[in-house]
Amino acid sequence: MIWPASRCSPSRWPACSPSMRGSRPSCRGIAVNRPDLLGARLEAGSEQPGAARALARRDFIIGAAALGTAALSNLGLRGARAAPMERGGLQSLIPAAIGPWSYAADEGLVMSRESPLTEKTYDDVLTRVYIAPQLAPLMLLVGYSSSQDDSVQLHRPESCYPAAGFRLEERPSRSVALRDGRRIEARCLTATAPDRIEQILYWTRVGREFPVTYFSQRISAIRQDLVGRRPDGVLVRISAIGTEAVAPQLERFAKLLANSPSGRTRALVAGAA
Repeated sequence: MIWPASRCSPSRWPACSPSMRGSRPSCRGIAVNRPDLLGARLEAGSEQPGAARALARRDFIIGAAALGTAALSNLGLRGARAAPMERGGLQSLIPAAIGPWSYAADEGLVMSRESPLTEKTYDDVLTRVYIAPQLAPLMLLVGYSSSQDDSVQLHRPESCYPAAGFRLEERPSRSVALRDGRRIEARCLTATAPDRIEQILYWTRVGREFPVTYFSQRISAIRQDLVGRRPDGVLVRISAIGTEAVAPQLERFAKLLANSPSGRTRALVAGAA
């Protein structure tokens, strides 16, 4: 499954901009053809009635849930929001050493921590490069938001990488086993630009859940809000330059991070059991 690149100039390390006010992420030039996002394929030059119904049903579900959330908000019945994280708070939550990898630098993002767009979506953003002997350098991005609802959503790599000039190809997802028996389904992508190939492994946590698509991410946030838990959210993205041969290193790093000896780190990236 491939997302063609847009006509944007490639960047060294794309960063996701926010999706605000309930709008779906989009990028000019992306030809989305994934059934899990559209509900059905659209034939070239004609729209299948089933696909149109699926889209309408999806939009109706989101709209109805959002209206319900707004009604609860007016009645003062929404779940309490977690305390916002101060800028720089992630620095103490993500260890400098993860297995054989050690923190080497924090440069390389197109979008800086001070970007106004970043401030609207995330309480804090951490970016690091980790290195280890005989292993590929790994790039880590963690973005945290104390509140996920119908107006503010974590932004997924499927939008930001094509916007930076990459063509995306989805690879089989990986299941990250946690020490408490739970599992995180991490999505895997190959991003290709004229001058580089990058392997990506990422997941999103919304409250106690790990949605794997933008649609399920929105529904998860709204559903938890409706039962009195306004969820926080985190995006964890690990990437490396190279072919699929570096993919096992991403998986190893992800497992070590998600099962960190620090309970605070585990709670951040994997949530409470």
